[in-house]
Amino acid sequence: MVAVALYPAAATIVPVGGTSVIAMYGPLEYGGLIVNPYQASDQGLVVAENLYVSLVGPAGLLADGVTVAIPPGGIFNVPSGTLTDVWVNSPSNHHRFSAYTTHPFTPYTPPSGTFPPELPTTLTKIIPSYLYVEYNDDEDLQAFVRSFNANAQAYCDWFVNIYLPVYTGLSGDMLSWIGAGLYGFPRPVLPSGTNQNIGPLNTYKYNQHVPFNKIYLIGNQNYYITTDDVYQRILTWHLFKGDGKYFTIRWLKRRVMRFLVGTNGTSPNIDNTYPVSVTFGVGHSVNINIPRGRRSISGGILFNRSMFNQYRYNQLITVFVPLPSPALAPIFKAAVDAGVLELPFQFTFTVNID
Repeated sequence: MVAVALYPAAATIVPVGGTSVIAMYGPLEYGGLIVNPYQASDQGLVVAENLYVSLVGPAGLLADGVTVAIPPGGIFNVPSGTLTDVWVNSPSNHHRFSAYTTHPFTPYTPPSGTFPPELPTTLTKIIPSYLYVEYNDDEDLQAFVRSFNANAQAYCDWFVNIYLPVYTGLSGDMLSWIGAGLYGFPRPVLPSGTNQNIGPLNTYKYNQHVPFNKIYLIGNQNYYITTDDVYQRILTWHLFKGDGKYFTIRWLKRRVMRFLVGTNGTSPNIDNTYPVSVTFGVGHSVNINIPRGRRSISGGILFNRSMFNQYRYNQLITVFVPLPSPALAPIFKAAVDAGVLELPFQFTFTVNID
C-alpha cells in the first residue's frame, strides 16, 4: 500500500461562466476528486446548476463524448494515471466547487547535523565601506574609513561569538531577553499541580468552607523554579523542527525524550524512547506515561500452584523493579498541565508518572 496525501486543486471557482478553467494539472498519478455542491448558496449562486468537467481539453456547457455534466451534489472521480489537465466550466459566473488531487506522500527527512550548531550560522565578515575615487588621496578620510570598518567588524565579531540566536549557550537575563525578544516566548511560570474547584456537591463537606450555591477556585500554591536549563528545554520544544510537522506517536515520544534528556535544550541522539509510553483513551484523551518501574506478580493466590492455603484471600505477592526515572519528569508534567508546551489542541493530554 502506498501512502498518499491530499493537495488543494489549482482552481475551485469558475470566474467567468462559459470560460473553462484548469482545476488540476496533469499528470495525476493517483487521480483526484471534484464535488459540485448541492446547495445553491454553497455554489455561490442563486439557483444551483450543473458543473461540467473534461479530461481532453476545455470543457463545454453540454454533456457529450468529451464533457461530463456533474449535477448539484454530484461527484466526479478523476481516474488514477490521468496524464492530461482537468478542465471545469459552468454556465454562471463565480460558480464554486470543491476539489483536491492525490499524490504520493513524501515523508519528512530530518536535517543532518547537530543541535546546537558547532559553527557560526551567520555572516562572519562585514562588507567594508570605501571612499569614492575622488577622495582616495585624502589620508584623513582614509583613516576614518579604516577605523569605521574596524569598529563595524568588531561588532560583527561580537555577534558571531556570542551566538545570540543559539539560546542553548546563554544564561540568566541574556537568555530571558533572547527568549522573549527574539523568539517571542518569555520565561514561563510552572505551577505544581492543577486548580481545584470547591463548590459543587461532593467537592467539600456539606455546610463547610463554601456557602451553598457558591463556587471557589483554589489555585496552585507551589511553583517550580524555571531554571535556565528548563527554560532552554521549553524553547527547544517550541523551536525544534527536526521531527517534522505531522503528529504521530513517534513524533510525540521523541519530543518528550528530548525534553527529559536534552540538557540546556540541546538535542542529543535519541536512539530509543522506551522510558515513555503513549496510550489513547476515550474522548480524544492521550496519556503520556513515564513509569518509575515495572511490577510483576510473583506469588499469592494463584490457582494450580499448590499454595492456596498459604495466603489470604485475593492476596498477591508482587515484585517491583525500579527504572531510572528522569529527574525532570515532574517538571515536564507541570509544563504540560500548565499549557506551556504546545501540543495538538484536538486532544487532551495527561502525564502520568507511575
